[in-house]
Amino acid sequence: MASFSWKNAVSGSWTLGTNWNGDAVPNAADADITFSFGSITITLAVGSDITVHSIRQPANDVLAVAGKLTHAGGSSIIYNLTVDAGGTVAGSGSISISNALTNNGLLLAAGTLEFIGGTIQNTGTVAVAGGGNVILLAGDSNTNLTTTPGTLLGGTWMVQGNGAAINLLSLGVANTAVQTIGASTTITLDGLGAGFYSFDDTSSTYKSIEESLTTIAAGGVLNLLNGRNYTGSHALNVAGTLRVGGGFATGGLTLASTGKLTGSGFVGDSIAGTGTIQASGGVLKLTGAFDGSFTGTGTLVADAQSILSLSGSFAGAISDIGMIRAEFAALKLSGPITGSGMLGMKAGTTLELNTSFAGTIVFQGSLATLKLDQPASFSGNIMGFESTDRIDLVGLQFSSAVVSGNTLTLSGISPDYTIQLATSYAGKTFTATTDGSGGTFVSVNNVNYAYTPANWHRTNITWSLATSN
Repeated sequence: MASFSWKNAVSGSWTLGTNWNGDAVPNAADADITFSFGSITITLAVGSDITVHSIRQPANDVLAVAGKLTHAGGSSIIYNLTVDAGGTVAGSGSISISNALTNNGLLLAAGTLEFIGGTIQNTGTVAVAGGGNVILLAGDSNTNLTTTPGTLLGGTWMVQGNGAAINLLSLGVANTAVQTIGASTTITLDGLGAGFYSFDDTSSTYKSIEESLTTIAAGGVLNLLNGRNYTGSHALNVAGTLRVGGGFATGGLTLASTGKLTGSGFVGDSIAGTGTIQASGGVLKLTGAFDGSFTGTGTLVADAQSILSLSGSFAGAISDIGMIRAEFAALKLSGPITGSGMLGMKAGTTLELNTSFAGTIVFQGSLATLKLDQPASFSGNIMGFESTDRIDLVGLQFSSAVVSGNTLTLSGISPDYTIQLATSYAGKTFTATTDGSGGTFVSVNNVNYAYTPANWHRTNITWSLATSN
């Protein structure tokens, strides 16, 4: 190892050679650094890129990092470590904090990187990128773990890679595993094995986020990206944002008016509340019971080239520029629909429409039913209608159905009723029979016009770690 020491009891720049005994700037993986003078500030300026093995710093010193400091596996003692916005402390090894760690930039683990002792505060980003890498923040106190038991408040916490993890622990106070992601707080778990753990004194164990989390507060975000699954031990109360990216999430959700479930993947168990459910970047399937209480001010959204698949009853607003689709069972929509998107039905499902709609409705499999509670309010067109499907016109009892090109006309009562078909059915035979409740079932014979949807794949969401270099 190579030893380096600070020359004088004055503050200064790390990258100025005359500040060091020997007039050489230490910058190597085997560099062991000693500061012998207290109450000075050593600065790594914007644009600097320094690597060390270890650092020894006396009382009241400050190491201020605005550039990049790589810690190459050693054991360090730092009295005050401040990471400015745009600054980075990266690497591996153990760093004991005598007084305070204040991170407004980026702490990045490459291997196992530990920050132990002192007061730890993160308003920037704590990140682990790479399988098997772990970062531990074990302060005597951790200001992100607020006096409200189990609330993580502030900062961005990002984990990418199988076996990568963030571990949180407060040494000097009682620990409750993180139950709430607070305002202005983001946890991102990217990949199947990405983990976030916090210590719980009651069980004397680290608990995973799945074991402890109950609430995402307004302004809080939990991102589950690139197939990261989530099986919660508790139902989640979401007033912030839960984003899924190709995996599945189970445990149950209640969305507050400010809450949002967004992304693509599978969400199981019941969903209730008055927030927003948004398909974005692919297909979002709600595989559990869709609670009928999700009405009123709730909103369904399908982004472009995205499909929201669900079942249940919904009376809130709908913004659709992709597709809203009945999945597994019946879906009833009663709220106002805006946008140029489509509505759809998977095989064996029923789409019940109790609102006006002027877009395209797509049959995407056999034995599907479109139920129009307000036939006069439907002015769109039908796609993929085949022999095993049917259309139920509620409250209108017609006796005949005749097609001309792509226009289907039903008659027998006045006035006639027409349905526009997206494909010509010229020469095909339609029938109109009673639905048993004062309405009409419409069907077609010997037709297989099954619709093939666009090949919409989920979009992988990626993130990068910006540094000052």
